[in-house]
Amino acid sequence: MTEPGCNGGCAPDECVCGVVPTEVIDVDFESGGSGQGCTWHKTASECPRRLNLQQAARKRAEESEVPCKRNWEAMFDADKGTVFHRLAEMYHGRNWVRPDQALEVPEPGAKPAFDEGIRLFNGYREHFPIEYWGQVIGTEVHLPIDATDTEVLSRITAKLGYPLPVKIDLVVRLSELDVGRIERDCADCGLVLNGPGIYLLDHKTKGQKPNYNQYKSSVQGQAYQIVYNAIQPHGEECKGMIFNFVVAHKELRRRDVNKNKGRSFFQLYTRTPSDKDCEVIGSWILSSRALAQTNFQNLSQCGFCPYCQDGQRMCDQ
Repeated sequence: MTEPGCNGGCAPDECVCGVVPTEVIDVDFESGGSGQGCTWHKTASECPRRLNLQQAARKRAEESEVPCKRNWEAMFDADKGTVFHRLAEMYHGRNWVRPDQALEVPEPGAKPAFDEGIRLFNGYREHFPIEYWGQVIGTEVHLPIDATDTEVLSRITAKLGYPLPVKIDLVVRLSELDVGRIERDCADCGLVLNGPGIYLLDHKTKGQKPNYNQYKSSVQGQAYQIVYNAIQPHGEECKGMIFNFVVAHKELRRRDVNKNKGRSFFQLYTRTPSDKDCEVIGSWILSSRALAQTNFQNLSQCGFCPYCQDGQRMCDQ
């Protein structure tokens, strides 16, 4: 049997059409996202001490000849998401769909996160065919593409006061037929799109049903669009952003079965930002950057980061 997405002419385990990889794919857990992007600023706004500790740890790891030991248990949720995103990137890039052949677990402690990330991806792939999101025109799109292009940087700065870097999971072009099909398929999520055109899409792996209100006007959903529309790397502005949530149920379900067996996949549309949104997010970015220069310890955040262990604030040591 050939693999899903294979051209049908390949022998089992000998796919030559680009669906199955020819070499092992690396999963980088340490590099993070886009640098000083939304997550960096969010951490700075929540707890500058945590941000400074993270940056110091990363610098030590880069300068050390001995690899730092990773706390796989503490980083399980983040790491399973990293695995899922790497697989989704390759899947939508039509490079391969065989995670069992493509991923190499770096050490035994990483296996639970790998297994869970692969399980979530396989569930996603089962319910979302490769052509589901219309025409894919970019995967893991880093913007600005050229961090030295002063003209592009000035366009972003004009909108946000800072040349915010972003990394977009998926950029797609939806036709009128695509929009109608997706809206009908996701009607039970209340998904209503903004007509045909380019959309940004972001995958989120969650432990429970997402809080829509948290994402409807989220900084990420707005800032990604502001940066994209300032640059217009594909020749036009986007029509909005879609969050695609994958909830880690034991059994991944596309629809609700009953009150105890709910759906595992949720979609949310985030509208295009207004000029006022640009001002608010720009102000948030600048205040976050000012906080990052301090070493303030926000005690209300204790218990929510890797530096809290067994009730002890390790960041005090």
